Amino acid sequence: MCPGWASGDVQQRLLSEALVDRAAGEDSHGRPRRLWNAVNGTVFVGVSTNEPVPAYNCYPEVPATALAGSLETRARRSLGEVMEGGSPNDAP
Repeated sequence: MCPGWASGDVQQRLLSEALVDRAAGEDSHGRPRRLWNAVNGTVFVGVSTNEPVPAYNCYPEVPATALAGSLETRARRSLGEVMEGGSPNDAP
């Protein structure tokens, strides 16, 4: 998942802890249509490509939903904090 510099373990970590935008529904494979996350001051959305293998195109954006507060908290984290693990304390 985004941002563009995220790859490998970083990308997998951001994807595994992403917030599901339940209001966006699911793609045709039953996966979340939109996922949100934030790190290093950047908030981004992953939009499902609707392919058989899970894949998301990512864009910098800020949601106008209940997820905004959680993402603001996540955006304060450094990349090192994300990679250290543990769940973000931001359950909506």
